[in-house]
Parts: sequence; structure tokens; C-alpha cells
Amino acid sequence: MKYKILKDKILFIQDDTSPIDPRDRGYNESIFSKFFTRHKRYTFGDIKSEDGDIEVPSEIIERNTCWEDVLHEYIAAYYHDDENLDEWIEENMVYLPIYMYEHGDITISTTPFSCRWDSGQIGYIFAIKEDYERITGNKWDKEKVKACLEAEVAEYDRYIQGPHYVLAIDDIIMDQNGNIVKDPDNYKLMWCCGYTDYDDIIKFIKEKAGDEYAEEFKKDTKLLPIYAESY
Repeated sequence: MKYKILKDKILFIQDDTSPIDPRDRGYNESIFSKFFTRHKRYTFGDIKSEDGDIEVPSEIIERNTCWEDVLHEYIAAYYHDDENLDEWIEENMVYLPIYMYEHGDITISTTPFSCRWDSGQIGYIFAIKEDYERITGNKWDKEKVKACLEAEVAEYDRYIQGPHYVLAIDDIIMDQNGNIVKDPDNYKLMWCCGYTDYDDIIKFIKEKAGDEYAEEFKKDTKLLPIYAESY
């Protein structure tokens, strides 16, 4: 358990050992995109869920020589089977490549990595116009959708890299001698999960306490793993 004194409040932080998968549609019903991926050791999609992310069937990969052809065959099989497939994709889809770099740890991105030995494309993230408008209630805008897809891949990258934190903030409790009570059992804390980096914690403090407390936190905080005292 770690804590940080912020004026008249105390911020508690502990490691989240069971972080929520941001691609879990049971947790996040606003997901309109699909991961379309395949890797020999890792699974970034879930073929078991009809509405979920997709692990690309191996037979489609074996029939094609590049990832874009793989995606087009899948779309033709499951979404649009007419001769004007390219026109339909142009009007109704946005898709971005997903690249993975592995050298001890794993990271993913929508742009290629410089190391060609330890990285490569593992698939796509894509969105369909009908799904987007139905789930979000927004009008189809390809540039906005593209930005959303980039953000979703970045979010999943933070998820697979970690670290993950659970946060709580409360007013400081003093004992009868005027000393700060640091035992979290003495606080009625509402823990919030899903935080992975410095910016996330700043956002949490702003939402729960206000800008002045976030500025107080910034004064002497540089790196998350070493920023706070422990019990």
C-alpha cells in the first residue's frame, strides 16, 4: 500500500492484480471496433464471441500473402459478398494495422516499429459503419473513427504492459494526538480501478478532489514506481 498526502486529503494507491481487460464487452459496452489478429503465441482476439474480437482463422491466412488480403477475404465472407467489395470497404469501414514488438516485454501500435527482427504486423483493428452508428449513436465520421481506433490500440497497449493501479482518495483523519492516521482500515474508501500511468492518476485526482490537489501531486512526483511512501 502506498499513500501521498495532498494538503487536507490522502491518496491511497495499491497494485491492481486483476486488471479489467479493456476489450471485455461485458465491462465496456461502448466498444464498436474489433481486433482482427493472429499470433503463434499470443491471443489478442476472441473468436468465441460472435460480437467480440476475432482471432483470424488460419485457413484464411494460408490462402493469402498479405494482411490486407486476409482482411478483405474475411469481410467478403462475413459482411459483404458483392463484386464491389472495395467500394463497400471505402464507404463503410475504417481499419488500421496492428504491429507488435516483443523483446522481453510486449508492446503494440498502429505504426511500425523500427526493429524488423523483433516486430511485425499481427493484424488489424477495424470498425464498421453500421456497428459504430448503432453502438455510439453518432454519425459516421471516418477521421473521428480513426482517432478512436488509435486510442483503443493505445489503451490496450497500456493494459498489456502495465503496471496497473487501484486508487482511492479521502479527507485526512487525525488521531487524538493530532497525528495523521495512515491505516486504510480507518477510512471508508471507495476504490477505483483501471489506472495505468501518471496521467491517469492526475485525471483521477482532478475528478475526485479538484485541480489544486492535482497540482499538489505534481510538485514532487516524477516517476510512479517510486513516488510515494509505503506502510
